Amino acid sequence: MDTHQLENAHQYCFHNGNMLKEEQICGCFYCQKIFLTSELQPEDFRPEQDGNDTVWCPYCGIDSVIGEKSGYPITAEWLAEMHRYWFSHGQE
Repeated sequence: MDTHQLENAHQYCFHNGNMLKEEQICGCFYCQKIFLTSELQPEDFRPEQDGNDTVWCPYCGIDSVIGEKSGYPITAEWLAEMHRYWFSHGQE
């Protein structure tokens, strides 16, 4: 995946509460856990100033959750690539 795609995908980890209320596979690109949205609890949906919710990972507590309805593949490889780009960029 190229840099543009990794940067574009990042928009789906904010203000994603409505999207992640629908049943789907999702994943956290921080801890790289893949899980179903049915595992999310009400406290995982945190309100933003504009009234939209951002989902925080129930496993690591980071706001890096993206669902498959974003159009991106929720696979171990893709989550690892996102993690490298957003959390390890320039540290390797």
